[in-house]
Amino acid sequence: MLQSSKVHLADAQESYFEHQGVAFQYGWNCLKAALMAFIHGVVPGLYKAGASDLVKKLSSGRRGKEQTVQPSD
Repeated sequence: MLQSSKVHLADAQESYFEHQGVAFQYGWNCLKAALMAFIHGVVPGLYKAGASDLVKKLSSGRRGKEQTVQPSD
């Protein structure tokens, strides 16, 4: 697992803490999108496109690197 992490960090061209910050920010934005979707489900007039717009933004790239999210294991 340690070697896999080192390879991943090298591929991402980030230090451990840089990567941690990016991952935490990404996770926080995913939680915000989920919360908007749940609120929209209860009150359809709220966040009409908020969750989907945020998901599109997240999937279009990160930090200007123009990488799309590729799910793995």
